[in-house]
Amino acid sequence: MKKKARVRVTREGRYFPHVELLHGAGVHLAHVEAKHDGFFYSLLSSFLLSAFSLEAFLNYAGPKVEKEWTEFERAPTLAKLVHICTVVGVSVDFSRRPFQTINELFQFRNRLAHPRDEKLKIESDEDIESYQRVLYSQPLPKWMEYASVAKARMCSEDIKAIINLIESTAHFDKDRYAPLIGWSGSASAIQNT
Repeated sequence: MKKKARVRVTREGRYFPHVELLHGAGVHLAHVEAKHDGFFYSLLSSFLLSAFSLEAFLNYAGPKVEKEWTEFERAPTLAKLVHICTVVGVSVDFSRRPFQTINELFQFRNRLAHPRDEKLKIESDEDIESYQRVLYSQPLPKWMEYASVAKARMCSEDIKAIINLIESTAHFDKDRYAPLIGWSGSASAIQNT
């Protein structure tokens, strides 16, 4: 039986996960806005992918601006953000957008990443005309109250703003908007022995 000819294929390119993850956050947000089945879980996914995209961007930007980046690899995300901003000369103010949003997002992300059960008891004084609306609404933990379409959209917008601010201040290459940039491939016959 004659062996089939074999070919060695090589492909190379540059992949930017922060772009892909931020795009994924937008896809999930579109599912939420279209009210697809399970849209609440798409909303949670949008928040998480937004947070992951910032983490990925910081892992991309860190080695570009800090020679000793390996010392920061395991630092919390917000600490990485502050360090990178300090190195490139971007002022960080967690009491204002876009940094305030990022602070809130990572509190939300950490709550989802490290969940705890909790007993809920919510009391309020209501008008006789409207108490039933409150009475028949499910009590939610604080982190779930944060999860809204408006907040998810704000997270995505503010992450883009921070990425653009860091990249423009640090004068990064402008190739960041495509997750896979410039790829090439080659193929060569493998000699049968």
